[in-house]
Amino acid sequence: LGKEKKGLQAERVLMMEERSMLELKDKRLDTLFSALDERESKLKTQLDSLEEQKEQWMRSAADLVRRESAIEDWQKNHKTREDKLLELAEVQEKRFNSILERESTITENEQLFKIKELELEDRYRKNELYVEKLKTTEENFI
Repeated sequence: LGKEKKGLQAERVLMMEERSMLELKDKRLDTLFSALDERESKLKTQLDSLEEQKEQWMRSAADLVRRESAIEDWQKNHKTREDKLLELAEVQEKRFNSILERESTITENEQLFKIKELELEDRYRKNELYVEKLKTTEENFI
């Protein structure tokens, strides 16, 4: 009985250490989740800004098209400016696509976090059940 009790106490100490480690991991996951939330918020702000810039550019491009049809020499004199606007549109489109990829990555990370969180909760529940079994077993031995 003494050896069994010592073995159970050692297991209980091990379980408590594991629980502490799980709580530490949970805190780290909370920190990571907060950082992801913060990054997501920044990305959304950037996305909104880029969307606004894109809409502004689209209005500018439409205005240029109207002017093109009315004044052909203006088109000849300002061809380089139009090319620059097109390059800007490509750059903005690339930025927009980059933000969409980032959001996708954040979504994947959030899903992974949720899965890990569920696994952690499941493991925690199992550990609690095991601790209850140990308590019951100790009470039965006492």
